[in-house]
Amino acid sequence: MNYFTVKEFDCLCGQEVCPARSLGPHLDLIRRLNRLREGLGRPVIITSGVRCPEWNSRQGGKPDSAHLTGMAADLSCSGSDRRWQMLEVILKQDLFVRVGIGDTFIHVDMDPDKPQRVAWVY
Repeated sequence: MNYFTVKEFDCLCGQEVCPARSLGPHLDLIRRLNRLREGLGRPVIITSGVRCPEWNSRQGGKPDSAHLTGMAADLSCSGSDRRWQMLEVILKQDLFVRVGIGDTFIHVDMDPDKPQRVAWVY
């Protein structure tokens, strides 16, 4: 089952002609997020998906961010219980091996060119 639309991953830069518009999310990212949604049993909200270089910079993203290649998403997640539930599904199902934890979101990415099995906080 597919719980996401490609539009949910669109760059939020607001440019009429955004260079990230033609990229879209990596299909494996969507597949993994669908499995996360099924494991949680509740909707997963994408707060940031694909980014153009300008928007990524304005968001404080690194120059080689996985958001620039459609291999990352930030997921809305507030509250310690919701954060635990999301992390538990991610780890038990081995969905993502790169996870960043913020106050109101969890960053997941699948960039094979970056260190694997890492977690960080914002």
